[in-house]
Amino acid sequence: PVINGVEGESAEIVRRTGSGIEVEPQNATAIADAIETLQKEPNWRRKLAAGGITGSKYYDRSNLANDMLVIFEETTSPP
Repeated sequence: PVINGVEGESAEIVRRTGSGIEVEPQNATAIADAIETLQKEPNWRRKLAAGGITGSKYYDRSNLANDMLVIFEETTSPP
C-alpha cells in the first residue's frame, strides 16, 4: 500500500487504483496514523496492496510506451 502525501496526479492514481491512503502533505502525524492503521488492519492492507498490483499494470512505463508507439504508428502510417 501507498501512503500518499502529495497532491496532483499521484494522488489521483492512488484514488483510481485503490492502492493506498491519502494524507495531508507534510503532516507527520497523519503519516504515522496511516502507518498505524495499516498495521492494525491487515485485511484492508491486503486490499490496498491488491489494488496496487492490479493498478500497476496500467502505469507500467513499458506498457505506456508500447501504447504510445501504436498510436504513433496508426497516425503516421499512410492510408
